[in-house]
Amino acid sequence: SCRSNGVFLGKIIDRAGQWHGPGVSDYSCGTVCYKSEWSSESCFDSHASRPYVSLYDSCKGGINPGRSGGSWDRMPHHLGGFVLWNFYHLKSPVVKINFWSPNRAGREACLTFDQPWVIGFHGDPLEIDSHSVTSLELKGEAVTPESLYAVQIQKRINRLPEWFKALNP
Repeated sequence: SCRSNGVFLGKIIDRAGQWHGPGVSDYSCGTVCYKSEWSSESCFDSHASRPYVSLYDSCKGGINPGRSGGSWDRMPHHLGGFVLWNFYHLKSPVVKINFWSPNRAGREACLTFDQPWVIGFHGDPLEIDSHSVTSLELKGEAVTPESLYAVQIQKRINRLPEWFKALNP
């Protein structure tokens, strides 16, 4: 989603191993990426120019910082409100991730995400620099509820919409 508000990206499956996974950029706000999957060599993409308030909900994939970004003169990758909820991590080419590290050398991930929330990060282990996140909760295990978006939308309108139920038969 680019320069948009309230976009829902649901069940995107990348079997081709694209350079960038599902992503946001250019002032987008309120994007939800739901139950999407991408390869271990790819990454969720936040293509810089100040996107904010994005939820990656119950997704599965790799974290390859070289494949999540935009031009370095348009940083940061993401402003506040980036949430990884119930993220299943596939083995990645990095051993440690620092969400706020403009260092482009070495095996430590170089990303510029402003204090994301990481809740229920599980799957293949990956060290996460706890100083670079607002919250790092339940690392190593899936969380309940499985979908933060489902809970939020149900509270907002007192039911799950039919289009959302159809995604989860």
